[in-house]
Amino acid sequence: QLPTSPFDSNDQSGGRESISQPGTEQKLDSLSFFALHRLAYRKFASYESMVVVRSAVERAGDGSPLGVRWFEIRRDIDTGTYVIHQEGTFSPNDGINRWMGSIAQDSLGNIAMGYSVVGVGTNTGDVFPGIRYAGRLAGDALGKMSLGEQTLIDGSGYQTGFVSRWGDYSSMNIDPTDDCTFWYTNEYYADDGSGPDRGRKWQTRIGSFALPGCDSFTPPPPPGECIIGTCPDIEPLEQQIADLEAAVLALDFQCNNVCNIQLPEVSCPDLECPDNTALEAQVAALEATIKALLEELTTTGKGKGRRLMSRH
Repeated sequence: QLPTSPFDSNDQSGGRESISQPGTEQKLDSLSFFALHRLAYRKFASYESMVVVRSAVERAGDGSPLGVRWFEIRRDIDTGTYVIHQEGTFSPNDGINRWMGSIAQDSLGNIAMGYSVVGVGTNTGDVFPGIRYAGRLAGDALGKMSLGEQTLIDGSGYQTGFVSRWGDYSSMNIDPTDDCTFWYTNEYYADDGSGPDRGRKWQTRIGSFALPGCDSFTPPPPPGECIIGTCPDIEPLEQQIADLEAAVLALDFQCNNVCNIQLPEVSCPDLECPDNTALEAQVAALEATIKALLEELTTTGKGKGRRLMSRH
């Protein structure tokens, strides 16, 4: 278990069907007790990182508008230790509910989080169910969505009838072609949900954006290729590994097998065996060199957390 900073995960304003909308008495499901799709994983040079959100928590635990609670969990590659590197609740004091979130990281460790919004009589008037997102750069103060909030689309209608469930669910993802562009999809409303399809006239929005500093990111190369200036010279290292592996096999055979060969005309004690201790030390040294060369081959050296090639 990893201890978190205190926060209120219980929606005190009326249970799960608790989020008020403008123009109707129908409320929406906050899903306030759940972590949501999905826990997003990345591997960097010295650590592994996972980011995840809870659907909604209260800023003050008093029935105040809901916010999105988010966490970054890290695992040190050398020690295997897990820690909560940072956490926070994004809930500006503006009377707007924020919930149904999803979160991801780009190749630089910048974080973006998308979510639903709605509010009645807020600081800026009524807010119909819509979609917004917030973000932070990797070097910003921990626990803060320091880049603030942007709108993906404003809602102009509300959900009515018997349907209280909302979203089921939203998703923030990184574009694999550049490891930089965030794509987010969620539900919003553009009419009042009346008529024969009452309560089911939701619409889906898909949008994309990038955070500052990542727009010039160079895509990772195809397997077996290199970005100029970021990789070692592959072919000589590959040949050196092959030569060392052949030497290891030869030494291993000499050290472990020669004395066990049973020939009809020669007994094993008559054979002269090498010094096992010295040979085993050579084998260990060669294997250590191979490991170091493989690590050089399979990393860019810039901590981007991506693999150029894999050796089998």
